[in-house]
Amino acid sequence: MTAPICALDVPGDEDLSPLTRVLWRDALPHRVVFQDGRQLVLVADPAVAERVRSLYVLGPAAAAGPEARPVLVANVISAALRRHPATACIVLIALLLAPVGIFENRFATTALGWLTFTHVVLQDGRQLVLVADPAVAERV
Repeated sequence: MTAPICALDVPGDEDLSPLTRVLWRDALPHRVVFQDGRQLVLVADPAVAERVRSLYVLGPAAAAGPEARPVLVANVISAALRRHPATACIVLIALLLAPVGIFENRFATTALGWLTFTHVVLQDGRQLVLVADPAVAERV
């Protein structure tokens, strides 16, 4: 393991939180330590050390980079539907059949039988039974 490189040495009372926010946003690994009343920004890579120094010189202008925008749920859902059309079709079928299945038990058993590999039987007018063998389904 290599020794950490001191990228920045500033007085202890200086606020480095804007700088560390930018470093975390840009995924630059670093560590801020206090030593003898001073703050040291330690990094492992010389290239990262140069980047830290340049961001410190820029000051608040570096923190004015792209901010995280709130993501609209509608955008996320529409993007997911475009990426996975087969899943979207299955969800749409389920949403269309759910209300029908609640009110019309005979149709629910027929539709459920179409969507499964096993036979579905309505028992006692309320309980759905999945039967693997069609001969058993006739007796139930």
